[in-house]
Amino acid sequence: MEANTLIQGLVEDITQGNITIELYFVMNLAIFLLVAVICSIIGAIRKRRMENYYVRLFEEKFDGNLRSTFSNMLIACKKHNKIRKAIRKAIFYLDHSIARDYAGALRCINHDLDSRRIKKLHKEIFSKIKVTYLLTQKEDNSPKSQEAMY
Repeated sequence: MEANTLIQGLVEDITQGNITIELYFVMNLAIFLLVAVICSIIGAIRKRRMENYYVRLFEEKFDGNLRSTFSNMLIACKKHNKIRKAIRKAIFYLDHSIARDYAGALRCINHDLDSRRIKKLHKEIFSKIKVTYLLTQKEDNSPKSQEAMY
């Protein structure tokens, strides 16, 4: 009952113009904080959806070659502009950088999307690619393949 009478008294003060500046400031601050909380919740939900979409798309399109994976993802990704922009940067890095390494391309995406879950996925994929690359290098270092090089 006390809260109800307090609210009724506040409403009467506002309608009669007897509200003080301090109370007006507190009310505006409360409204601002409420809007800020709602915006941060919406941002967190959108980021989670983007992460889920990227991870699912990456796992569907991954074929062992990151360049073709990124190209397939770019074709399939119509909706999320931030993801498309990050993938385009990674493809540009693979095509035009001096190093043209997968780690740099994955760093481009990690920098733009900034998600622990995506970084973890990239770390796992990079370790698989690195192991595959090292295994193929060991096979190529056999004496027969070295004789063929000369």
